[in-house]
Amino acid sequence: MPSSKKKNRNKRSGKNAGANASTGVKASVQEIMSDELLFERCFERTMKRVPPKDVVLRICQGKELPTQTVCYFLAGGESHDNAHNQYLQRLVDAGLVPAVLALLSQCEDDELCGVIEAGTNTGFEGRVAEPKVWLFLLINIVKDETRLGVKRNHECRMQIVQGIAPLVRCMCDDIERKLFRSKKNWHTSFLSFVALIFNLTKTKEARQILIQYDRLLALMVQCIFWSNQRPVILKESQPFENVLKSGKIANLACGVVESILYMHRQEDDFKVFFMVLGKNATWILVQRR
Repeated sequence: MPSSKKKNRNKRSGKNAGANASTGVKASVQEIMSDELLFERCFERTMKRVPPKDVVLRICQGKELPTQTVCYFLAGGESHDNAHNQYLQRLVDAGLVPAVLALLSQCEDDELCGVIEAGTNTGFEGRVAEPKVWLFLLINIVKDETRLGVKRNHECRMQIVQGIAPLVRCMCDDIERKLFRSKKNWHTSFLSFVALIFNLTKTKEARQILIQYDRLLALMVQCIFWSNQRPVILKESQPFENVLKSGKIANLACGVVESILYMHRQEDDFKVFFMVLGKNATWILVQRR
């Protein structure tokens, strides 16, 4: 019979082993999300075998690993084969776009933690920590029309442009500057937001809807000059300041404004539109040459 001391040692070692195992699981998730090869293996060995409806459900539940994995393989673009493109089509058919839009539609009224379904046990898959990953998903769905085909891509693009009104309202509020009631989320998502708008303006139908969103075009013009004219915004976040000063946001915003100007070039309200932008419009056109 083992002694009581030995039993206690065994219990303690069991607890330690459990703690180490838990730590190991957390570490493996972080490794997967930071290593492209592991991401590819994760997709091939797990996600590719999961029915698309289940993947979309797990994304709806705010689970980070399936969300990041799908985002990664979408970002591969032309490097992926037909099997990957077919899987994307199945995800879209399973409702990926409306699922992501439903998550983003809650950005005005709830914190990020409140969006994830109450009582959901995310387990080792973790919880989405930043809403910008949902913007990445939308960007990578529509940026390459060859993956879904022109018609299906256009349908997704129109779904998105018609379903981002709450997101646009949050991001255009450059006074409150909160997304899911968080300034950090607003800062970390702003570049992705402008990139999404830039990708959506590639079709005339989408541009016609976007221009109707209150303050969106004004925001696109104003953010070009934030690095010099809005020191308060810069002081709030060092990473955001670095992104602004890198010119990435300004370049994308210039592209958006240029697309809108091009659309209005032969319309009656073009002169009025150009006068509203004033010297900023001239500067934008010069910079894009």
